Amino acid sequence: MNSELMFGGDRFWIFQSNVKNDYGFDIRSSCRIQDRIEAWPIKQYYKEIHKGDYCFIWACGLGNKKSGIYSIGEVISDVFPAKSNTFPQYRYGFRYPSNGFEVLVKYIHPITNYISRDVFPKNPTLSQCSIMRYHQATVFPVTEEEKESLLRVGSVTEEELSKKPAKQ
Repeated sequence: MNSELMFGGDRFWIFQSNVKNDYGFDIRSSCRIQDRIEAWPIKQYYKEIHKGDYCFIWACGLGNKKSGIYSIGEVISDVFPAKSNTFPQYRYGFRYPSNGFEVLVKYIHPITNYISRDVFPKNPTLSQCSIMRYHQATVFPVTEEEKESLLRVGSVTEEELSKKPAKQ
């Protein structure tokens, strides 16, 4: 699979939401609504994340059996200050910080059979993902090899992703 052709070489990230810490807001159902736009708090890598990047949406706080990746999103805004209360119409349930940064994410591809956290230690590439070592963070960079492996494990095909609307 040639993901460079599909995604134009933009960066991939893992954005993590902790169900226990976000006042009961469960990202697993929200991120599966295709084309839904949501403001995401960004604590790390706020200088590196840009409009046009992509993110795997990870839900945690559920135990290993249910924690994992549920969707792919596209970052559709540049990073903006959290305290600005920008885009209130896209704030649904996260515990939003009064400081730090945020971006808007558009959910573009739900993963039909989510990628369980249990898969990562068993996969030579995914076992090296930074989310396996620094699980307290909320944003994690994804290498090219990790991206390819996640797309393969998630059974995300070139045909499915080619249905993604063109960037505006």
